[in-house]
Amino acid sequence: MYVGGSWYTTYTHVPQYISTKMRSLMLESREYTIFDLTDKSKVTIQLNSTQMIGRILHGKTYKDLLSTYTAYSGRLAPLPSWVDRGAVIGLEGGTKVVMDTVAKIQASQGSLDDVAAVWLQDWTGERRFNNSGKDIGRVGLWWNWEVDQTHYPDWSGLVSNLTSQGVQVLIYINCLVTDVSKRGTPYRRNLYKEGIENGYLVKLDSGELWLGYTEGALVDLTNKKAYKWFMEVIQEEMLATNVSGWMADFGESLPLNAALNSKADPAKLHSKYPEMWATLNKEAITTYKPVDGITYN
Repeated sequence: MYVGGSWYTTYTHVPQYISTKMRSLMLESREYTIFDLTDKSKVTIQLNSTQMIGRILHGKTYKDLLSTYTAYSGRLAPLPSWVDRGAVIGLEGGTKVVMDTVAKIQASQGSLDDVAAVWLQDWTGERRFNNSGKDIGRVGLWWNWEVDQTHYPDWSGLVSNLTSQGVQVLIYINCLVTDVSKRGTPYRRNLYKEGIENGYLVKLDSGELWLGYTEGALVDLTNKKAYKWFMEVIQEEMLATNVSGWMADFGESLPLNAALNSKADPAKLHSKYPEMWATLNKEAITTYKPVDGITYN
């Protein structure tokens, strides 16, 4: 396992294609799938199953085919109105870096009217990624989904300050957790420890805890208690701080030799997991309170 994933990683869970000849095919199967489009004369699909279920779509234009597909798959809800107001700027580095950058933009533009939001993915703190104990030279995040008060002291004040100026705050989450006790700075919760103690994390059929990307453990979303726990983490640690949305990352790495709480076959659930993860994010918002937020994978 390395930082970029593994052979069974499904980075984009959309088992469908549209060709320049207005041909389109989609699969309803949820097993691990490989689409091979390297041969100009044909498309080859490999599926980890003895049965393939799908649909051949008809249309005269790209729009026709896309409309036919989304009539089945569902269509995105309209984005919040503030999204079209200006740029969404990705920043990292802590409170001072963020406020200094915003101040520079305001000074050069005369206002913040052209800034719709800032995306602060490092709200949980920064960490050096490693592979098998070896530093790979990449700075990532602590996947412990609460504010790192050392990195962002007075987080609520920062969010309030920015939103009062019409700048929304967006953050980041994924469905893995890492052991924050190794960070060396204060923390309130250790979600990795909570997950282990309650049996909320994916294990292999050998009984070992699955550790994927940079020692991250995957939440077992087939466990109803784990699902509710992680949804409440989003509500208590994110929505309660009045952020306006987040990037909901990953979901593609369920190992094929997992021993899931539901006893489901991980091979058949592999490409269903990203849908479950997206649904959890949506439910976290809709069951909390009306929020003008964004969640996307």
